[in-house]
Amino acid sequence: MRKIRVPFFFFILVLIPTLTYLTIKLASGYSFNFSQKQFEPRGILVATSIPDGGQVFVDGELKSATDTTISLKPGHYWVEIKKEGFSSWQKELLIEKELVTKTDAFLFKIVSPEEDLRPITFFGAENPILSPDSDKIVYASNATESGKAGLWLMDLNEFPFGISRSPKQILQSKIKGRNFAWSEITWSPDARQILVNSGTQNFLLDPSQLILEENLIDVTSKVKALKQSWKEEETRINDARLKRLPIPFRKITATAAANLQFSPDGEKLLYQATASAIIPEKLSLPLPASSTQKETRKIKSGSVYVYDLKEDKNFFIAEVSLSPLSIFPFSPTLSWFPTSRHLLWREEKEVNLIEYDGTNKTTIFQGKINPNGVFSAPAANKIFLLFNPEQESSATNLYLLNLK
Repeated sequence: MRKIRVPFFFFILVLIPTLTYLTIKLASGYSFNFSQKQFEPRGILVATSIPDGGQVFVDGELKSATDTTISLKPGHYWVEIKKEGFSSWQKELLIEKELVTKTDAFLFKIVSPEEDLRPITFFGAENPILSPDSDKIVYASNATESGKAGLWLMDLNEFPFGISRSPKQILQSKIKGRNFAWSEITWSPDARQILVNSGTQNFLLDPSQLILEENLIDVTSKVKALKQSWKEEETRINDARLKRLPIPFRKITATAAANLQFSPDGEKLLYQATASAIIPEKLSLPLPASSTQKETRKIKSGSVYVYDLKEDKNFFIAEVSLSPLSIFPFSPTLSWFPTSRHLLWREEKEVNLIEYDGTNKTTIFQGKINPNGVFSAPAANKIFLLFNPEQESSATNLYLLNLK
């Protein structure tokens, strides 16, 4: 027994460290090359998609379905994710040794106007204005039907089981009253009040209840102080957001950027450069397996960019003309989609979604639209359009476009 026990002891003494070493190597993504009798470094591609069940292609070769991990040698790969009935996702990814790279692909349904587009207003909708929290819009109607003219509120959130909410009237105009479609409408920073400027008069509305035009109270004498308090509140909120930016980049936004829009999760900033500047390198500690998409640290006037606060990456989006915006901006051209990974890109004849790094531009609707009348539902599953399918008539209505 002693002759067996001693060799066995040394065998165990060697086996345990060897197995530990092998386990660590395999867990780190290494694979053993039997021909060369050595371990080769590997990286891990975690292929995920919403919805799942998409086919994963790596350099044109079908590898698996999404919600899977794929071990790959370090290097650049062209990765595509496809699912029938949905837009495809494609991107060149850098796989690094011992690191995990995720796709996080969002596949948008290929919509059919005949099946996925339906009206939600039937007596006209004009001048829609988005609330600061992006949850509601207020719009005007000059309908000839008794009691329909005035201002209406559309809650973009939905009831359980994906049921959309119906518009509700918050201001009822007289039969021969004001046309509120020509009024200037301003939301309070907390989205609890609406200021309506109608010519020489100003009215403060509570969007949670209906008021008749004859019961409106003119608050023009208080408007200056009210606007000042709202401006101070907007500045306070904006300053709190800007403090999250690295100080050198914060200085750039103060002197060479405008139209600042933070993503819903607060991790990214969409902005338009108003002057040329260079963003310093290494404003924060690098993250493992961060985005490998091409970025630019040199910005030029007129171009639009997205800065990723977590990864310290700056991506070029496009050269577009954005109008001056408030602290709670709504651009007719570009704004954030609720996923915080996409931008809603409005053009005269189509609506697109594009990833925050400038890749995967997807057209989700084509038709002559009002770019000021395109809104996304907070659940990222629907788009609301101010649209007139007939074109001959001057009347426009709000339509709902299902994306899932």
